[in-house]
Amino acid sequence: MKTNQLHLINLLKLISIFAIITLHLNEFLFYLDSNPLNDASFIYPVIANISRYIPFSGHTIIFIIFFTWGLKKKRVKSPLVFVGILCLVHALLNLPFIQWSENIFEQFEWDIYPFIIISYFVVVLLDRIKRLSLSIILFSIFFLSIPTHYFQDSFNLFILKNIFVGNCKEGFAGAWPLIPWIFLPILAYFCAPVIKEQKSFKKVEILFWLPALILGYTQFGLVYDTPIGPEFYCYMLNVPPVTMWGNFIFTLFIIRLSVLDSLQHYLNKSSTVKFVSNLSWSKHFGFCYITHLFILITLSFFKDIAQTPIVFDLIALLIFPITEIIVSYIKKDGYNNPSF
Repeated sequence: MKTNQLHLINLLKLISIFAIITLHLNEFLFYLDSNPLNDASFIYPVIANISRYIPFSGHTIIFIIFFTWGLKKKRVKSPLVFVGILCLVHALLNLPFIQWSENIFEQFEWDIYPFIIISYFVVVLLDRIKRLSLSIILFSIFFLSIPTHYFQDSFNLFILKNIFVGNCKEGFAGAWPLIPWIFLPILAYFCAPVIKEQKSFKKVEILFWLPALILGYTQFGLVYDTPIGPEFYCYMLNVPPVTMWGNFIFTLFIIRLSVLDSLQHYLNKSSTVKFVSNLSWSKHFGFCYITHLFILITLSFFKDIAQTPIVFDLIALLIFPITEIIVSYIKKDGYNNPSF
């Protein structure tokens, strides 16, 4: 079984980015926790309503990235390039939100890009002690069951608090603090080899998945009213553990199914599924993700136009295919970055 084209994971990535783009559109163009054009626009409210049912899409993408690395035991070809690109992207993404009259250094927020960098090197380090893989998995599940706010008083220095636990209590939008969320990529990476070996679905698994999915059903939609602006991260990273796991269990179940040989062979027969897996969004997800963010950065400097209902709806409708076209063209032209 090849691990570079797991069709269900490709589908899961596309569904997740669908919800993430919804958040990013509102975040970059309005930076409000609710969209002021909901009553005036047509397309965006429909997309947003669907996206609210899959609010843990960011968690899903992080899990998939490190799960895929764990399947392949992948290492970036050039750590320096990898770190440099993500740091550059992180710096550029802060530009639309900076108040130049204030302290610029304090306005640079910790976010998903430095989080991925640190997580990657931690995972590489932990991978040296394979005999503790099961302990690492259990330890990760335990810590992921503790909401971030329990650690809020652990650090007093602004920079350390921002990185390790976020600043949610102080009015900052602390996104992806290391504690406890670094255990999500760790869990994904170390679960990958275990799941990879389970190429058929065993009846005994029903004893776990059936009650887990029933729990998921009871929690589904409970975070529908999550803010879709600066407060999104503090809200989502602090939901009750039962709600987090109840929603995230669907992601885990789909990932479990994705490695089944029988299902993989069945999906290989579908031209639609193969079309999805051949999209740049599937094959070059990191590149596409960064590209769509640069499109939004550009649009953020033309807010007077982008914030009109018709234009905003067009952006919501076209940003996914435009990103696909741009990346497909660049890749076809011979660009091949070793990290993405």
